[in-house]
Amino acid sequence: MKSKLSTSMALLVMISTILTSGVEAKKVETAEKIPVLAYHHIIKEDYIKKTHQENNQSTLSLEDFEKQMQYLYENKFYIASMDELEKFLDGKISLPKKTVVISFDDGYLSNRYQAYPILKRYKFNAELFMITSVLDHSKNTAYNEMKIQFLRTDDLKAMSDVFKYGSHTNDMHRGVENNLPLFVTSPREDVKKDLLKSREILKTRYFAYPSGCHNPDVIQELKNTGYTMAFTISPGYVTKTQDKYVLPRFNISYQKVGMKGFEDIVNGRAN
Repeated sequence: MKSKLSTSMALLVMISTILTSGVEAKKVETAEKIPVLAYHHIIKEDYIKKTHQENNQSTLSLEDFEKQMQYLYENKFYIASMDELEKFLDGKISLPKKTVVISFDDGYLSNRYQAYPILKRYKFNAELFMITSVLDHSKNTAYNEMKIQFLRTDDLKAMSDVFKYGSHTNDMHRGVENNLPLFVTSPREDVKKDLLKSREILKTRYFAYPSGCHNPDVIQELKNTGYTMAFTISPGYVTKTQDKYVLPRFNISYQKVGMKGFEDIVNGRAN
């Protein structure tokens, strides 16, 4: 009997020691810098070659996109939304060290038929920066990988379980003087009207600069019209010390980024 009591007491002492001393849960590492990935047009590799887009900085093969998303999934990356990124920048939340933000520019129809099913399968979210003036240009037209086509209003609704929508201007992405977009060459009042129209359609606070172009005047108009974050296509990581209206992104294209380069970007090793 005495032996049983001694054993029980020893167990109680050991449990008490574990609870009070000692065994701390492993701390989760939090992010200090976050890569925002910028995609555009996603098509099968065969079609990239057939349409001679090997050097197009806005095109990525479906096969490469699949591998990249699979890598993020299998390596347990956290895919943050733009809302979460903004809260991270404002110091309101912490995010895991292995955090990535996924974005798309322009609004190609390939985003629905190629990118969307893959993102949905992995339960990822993404931000699509839309040129709203091209909405419904491809209405009542069957999807054709050999052509450049744009999303329809119905597509935005159909993909809303994966995509949120930001602005890429309403109709100021077009190049004019020295191939600069209208967004940085037009009078400020015209820029303001364009930003307000896009924001009214998309109900967004987030913006991506056309061709990455910006200047102090357009940044001020973004602030005046209620936008709270804006993104370039200059490579780099988002950190809490950066200006929220000049945030960097990594452009992911067929010609520019291989799998090794992608892994370096998402793991914080890119220069």
